[in-house]
Amino acid sequence: MKSNIIEFTEILKKRHFTKSILLWFKKNNRNLIWRKKRSTYNTYISEIMLQQTRVESVEKKFPEFIKRYKNFKSFKYSSEKELLRYWSGLGYYRRARNLWKAVKIINDKYGSKIPNDKEKLIKLPGVGKYTCASIRTIGFNLVDEPVDINIYKIFTGLFGKVLSHKEIEFILINIWPKNQSRNFTEALMDISVQIRNKNFPISKNFNLKKFVYGKYQEDFYIPKAKKIKKKQIFINFYVFRFKNQIAFLKKPNLNFFKGFDHLPNSFDTFSKVINGKNYSKKIKKMNYIITNHEFKIDVYEVLLKIKINEFKWKSLNNLDRIPLPTFYKKILSSIS
Repeated sequence: MKSNIIEFTEILKKRHFTKSILLWFKKNNRNLIWRKKRSTYNTYISEIMLQQTRVESVEKKFPEFIKRYKNFKSFKYSSEKELLRYWSGLGYYRRARNLWKAVKIINDKYGSKIPNDKEKLIKLPGVGKYTCASIRTIGFNLVDEPVDINIYKIFTGLFGKVLSHKEIEFILINIWPKNQSRNFTEALMDISVQIRNKNFPISKNFNLKKFVYGKYQEDFYIPKAKKIKKKQIFINFYVFRFKNQIAFLKKPNLNFFKGFDHLPNSFDTFSKVINGKNYSKKIKKMNYIITNHEFKIDVYEVLLKIKINEFKWKSLNNLDRIPLPTFYKKILSSIS
């Protein structure tokens, strides 16, 4: 007796799922900026940027980044600190640090060319199983099985029950088209976006319903997303000013934004003491979410009469030249 997975795979093949989605993609593909000028470098950079980040955010940042870092060799004339400045706004800064490490390996070990070999590629810092498969299929047009949350939604939705990573890989291997790895991967990505569309699953002349595995359901199955309760953190930030300079902590005290200069805050005892001894004015109240943490923030501006050596000082005129997370940029945008 055939397993349900094999039976489902055969239904997809019988109903020409692969051919249908490729034809749909030909007319309805997203005109993303990194697709306009194809290169393995552009594919690699875009895939790293797209990890846990919205396409819209990457589209805004990509042109400026590529202008500065045109290829792998251009990183030789930069620094990690400068890279962080160009990454600012994308969040998840560990990716930028891994990118810096990975590019050094690519330049030193692989002659400034990203390898297409699976074993070599997946060993690069910041390249997991999905990113590796995406780079190979999109960048090199090779056969692989890129399974992320979006592709998971497509096949789980069609099958009607939760599928494992290995089961989806099995399905992909058996329906994968010859010599069209790039188009098929991007077609799956683009159709997965339609799952969030209110008119889904019939959208832009493509009806996913005809590929539903009827043993479990008649309609596309969308599992309920688990709500993750965010941890609330109440914190004050202090914008200490001396003339035209802003104070930063010499030793960052938050687990977030490692490698960046940190603004003084109420988690730092010395900063709290300085704030208490000087006149401070609340200038902003804001919420900010980082992963599963929700910051409840009060921002105070404190004008100091003397320059305190326990802090690092930066000129207000030069703040745009130092790498700062969007979080701190929002705080500093409140000062006059």
